[in-house]
Amino acid sequence: SDVCSSDLKRFTNQAVGSVNAFEHTTICEQSHHIAYSMLTGHKTHHMKPDLVNTEFVLFWGTGAFSANFGMTPMAEKVTTGKQKRGMKTAVVDPRLSNDAALANWWLPVKPDQNATLAMAFIRWIIENRRYDQRYLENANKAAANADSEPTWSNSAYLVKIIDGTPRELLRASEIGIGPKDAYVVSRDGRMAPVIPDDKKQAVKGDLFVTDSVKGFRVKSALQLLKEEAFGLTMEQYSKKCGIDKQTIAEIGR
Repeated sequence: SDVCSSDLKRFTNQAVGSVNAFEHTTICEQSHHIAYSMLTGHKTHHMKPDLVNTEFVLFWGTGAFSANFGMTPMAEKVTTGKQKRGMKTAVVDPRLSNDAALANWWLPVKPDQNATLAMAFIRWIIENRRYDQRYLENANKAAANADSEPTWSNSAYLVKIIDGTPRELLRASEIGIGPKDAYVVSRDGRMAPVIPDDKKQAVKGDLFVTDSVKGFRVKSALQLLKEEAFGLTMEQYSKKCGIDKQTIAEIGR
């Protein structure tokens, strides 16, 4: 309400001296609406997990028993899944919440180390090849349709490395193999243009690429993520985020 907003700003601006005032809607609703909108090409602002069929759920920043939209029906679905189907859950939360208490794994991450834990998972998954290679190689809609997948990935898209820093996606027009609206992937050493929404020409790309083409140093998006994730050892990640290596491996698996 306007009253709450006024009180919030009065407290943060005047009492605390901060220029930042974030209401509940800004932290909760706005973040997931914007994320879903960007994820789906602005086709929807909200989605729900398939709790009726899933075998494992990682609750991170939310929970079926203490937070979420439609908490009562969501709690029922999770409870039914755990009791009747053996669905397993893991909860990332510094505190022992209701969700954490009822989970198969509780990951009491240090409050400021969520990104560290995320990178630890990424390193373990890449290092142990637990990623879905077929899905990630699908670079456009046609490739996804051919594999009966509803979506595709830009993991194979090539990124220009400028002054040692990843800057922007390489365009097919920049190396003379396609139009301006096409990006580039590498497949078996050959460059190929890719238009994300193309429904006719299926394009797949290699996931881990480091190369040079027409004067551009390039790396695939997943290669860049791998290099970032491998910046620390699993021991370092574990010590920094407060979660032991065995638990990280069990969840990553």
